[in-house]
Order: sequence, then C-alpha cells, then structure tokens
Amino acid sequence: MENPGQQQSAEPFAALRPFQSKDQCRLMNMEFPMRFPRHHHPDCFPMLQTVLPANRMLLADHAARTLMLVDTKKDFPETIIALDSFKTPEWRVLLLLLEAYPQGVAHAQLLAALHNHSPAYGREQLTVARQDKQLRELLRPLRETVTNLRRRLEPFGLSIAIQYAKGYVISFRT
Repeated sequence: MENPGQQQSAEPFAALRPFQSKDQCRLMNMEFPMRFPRHHHPDCFPMLQTVLPANRMLLADHAARTLMLVDTKKDFPETIIALDSFKTPEWRVLLLLLEAYPQGVAHAQLLAALHNHSPAYGREQLTVARQDKQLRELLRPLRETVTNLRRRLEPFGLSIAIQYAKGYVISFRT
C-alpha cells in the first residue's frame, strides 16, 4: 500500500519527461546506464529523497558540479530526467540549500558560500551592511544567484523559497 503523503509529493514531478533515447544521454556526455569511477560516488540528499517519488533520485556530482534527477525503475537502467551543470559559486550555494533541506539557510552562510569565505565573514559583512544601511546592495549578488538557480531547478521540480529576513530554503514546485 502506498503512503498517501508520498503520492502527494510526487505530483510536482508528474510533468517531468525522461530523455527518450540512449543517444540523448550520450549527447549530454553521460554514459548509459550511468557509471561513475570507482573512487567517485555522487551524493544523494537523504532528507530530500524522503519526499521524492520512490523511483526518483536526486544526485550531485561534485567533480563536475552537476545535479541529476534520475528514474531508478528496477526493470530498466537509470534514465536521466533532468541534468544541469553549475558555475562554482552557484554550486556552493545550491549544495548548502540541498544539504540543509528541510531547514533553510541563513543569508550569512549563503553569502559566505557565494564568495568562498567562512560563515563568520558572512555574518561580519551582514552586520556592517546593516549598520551602513547597505544590506540591499550587499545581498544583490546572492539574490541574482538565487534567481538564476530557481530557473535552472525547474526541470527538477524544485524551487527556492525566501524565508523573510532570514535566508532561503529549497521547496517543491506545485
């Protein structure tokens, strides 16, 4: 018997279509079925996995800064449903958000990740910006990055929601 909560969470993924052929996967420079080097194992996100449909898996390839949504039907090799590569700053922000799910990530942490600094540096920058009334300007690159990530996460059935005056959190498109 299926879990009613699981059926409900699968709805955002109903419109996603897998690639139609092995050739389309090869065009994306991926082997079919997917094979990773022995020393390299892509990350999956356990908390996100609990709300994905049973036959879907979200994988992160850190070396290639690539996010994949795959169909893991038992009677067929993995089929790539969505695939995208990210620039390094976007990747750092995205990983923080994915790993924190279902919790949000504070502006200070995201800002630090965006600029490859420590969270303490991000907090310090936010404090100074608040005092100088430059917060909006300081957060502009982060807002632009999140806007770009939202657009690129659509094929995965994901989005990024704002937590007012706190930060951002991964959400599911409905």
